[in-house]
Amino acid sequence: FFRFVSSLLACCSEMDLSSRRLIILGLGFRVTEAEFRAFFATYGPIEDATIMLDNATGLSRGFGFVTFQNPESASKVLSDHAASPLSIKGKAIDPQRAVPKSELMA
Repeated sequence: FFRFVSSLLACCSEMDLSSRRLIILGLGFRVTEAEFRAFFATYGPIEDATIMLDNATGLSRGFGFVTFQNPESASKVLSDHAASPLSIKGKAIDPQRAVPKSELMA
């Protein structure tokens, strides 16, 4: 029984996370994490914001992840982008719902 409840909670929290987490493609190489976080903070409280960096150069790999505290904020980013493409520091970005690796492998 406890294993069932545990797996159910893990499933629900993953579903909750996927409704709040976005992958942001097309980031400029010189966008800082502070700029990234500030841009998305205008949509609502952020739980986490991370730019994926190149180990050799320390520059952006061109994408990052933002996790909001509520799913409405993530949905607002997507709806605003659909209405008029978003950009950070003059470079167009492409926000999308982040898909867990476990779903990509399936």
